[in-house]
Amino acid sequence: MDLADCLERVLELRTLDLATQPIPSPDAAASRVVGYDFLALYLSATEEFDDNARAFEVLERFEQDCAGLEEALSRLWGPAESVDLRPYMDRMVRGETLPELPGFLLGIMSDVSVWRFADRSICVGAGVWDTHGPVVLVAAAGEL
Repeated sequence: MDLADCLERVLELRTLDLATQPIPSPDAAASRVVGYDFLALYLSATEEFDDNARAFEVLERFEQDCAGLEEALSRLWGPAESVDLRPYMDRMVRGETLPELPGFLLGIMSDVSVWRFADRSICVGAGVWDTHGPVVLVAAAGEL
């Protein structure tokens, strides 16, 4: 992970217009997910794994990378709020409609670091899509 590049991409999430959801920077290696009211960027991602132990080893490294990104963002924006996403899962199980951003994040992780601003939240976190990966480092902007 290139911390400077990741930091730049997250900072762009703070200022872009979520209504038009433009691509924050032209980077063919980075993927994005656009929802009705959110934009998520895969800052780093692996391929799928055949070995669960290897996937969790890589996840640990991604979580360390995420912690470094959180530290850099906290120097700019103040400390992040840690948000447990599991209550959203409970709401989903009860049949309640969720905002799109937490619904998307639930597919990857159970908690996320969040900075709240008047017009949006910025989230960063690392997790695994399914038991065999890929492992991803995600930054997202939207309502949480």
